Amino acid sequence: QFNRVDEKTLVPLPKQNVDTGMGLERTSCILQGKTSVYLTEVFQPIIAKIEELSGYKYGSDEEKDKSVRIIADHSRASVFIIGDPKGVSPSNVGAGYVLRRLIRRAVRHGMKLGIDTAFLGNVADAVIENFKCAYPELEENSSKIKAELSAEEEKFRLT
Repeated sequence: QFNRVDEKTLVPLPKQNVDTGMGLERTSCILQGKTSVYLTEVFQPIIAKIEELSGYKYGSDEEKDKSVRIIADHSRASVFIIGDPKGVSPSNVGAGYVLRRLIRRAVRHGMKLGIDTAFLGNVADAVIENFKCAYPELEENSSKIKAELSAEEEKFRLT
């Protein structure tokens, strides 16, 4: 809301409270000098785990890279949704349905990468490890998070 003229002078901007829309990921991307949010420290530990589980090296093929990004993004979101103290579980209605769709899309893209066994619990470990300092509830709820992810992944793999 201010323009810093010098060390001690702040001048109010003509239009205040304008949201840049950058968000945490885009801000860290710029600050870290990266060309993609998926190359930042926010996503790299998660992507490293997906590489380990799939045997695929991120950056080798654009179609497979898309699958890696979807798994990283959707598993991160799912961990946070389940790990929230209010906790949502996969279901057929409301937020539970959105969660179910996120999990199943991540599993489908894991299959595209050749991961033929349950893997989301392992990816959840990377998410929890990466964010536990800022979000200790993720570590506190880790067994619930992994149980919910594993159960939903198993249900989906049976269909």
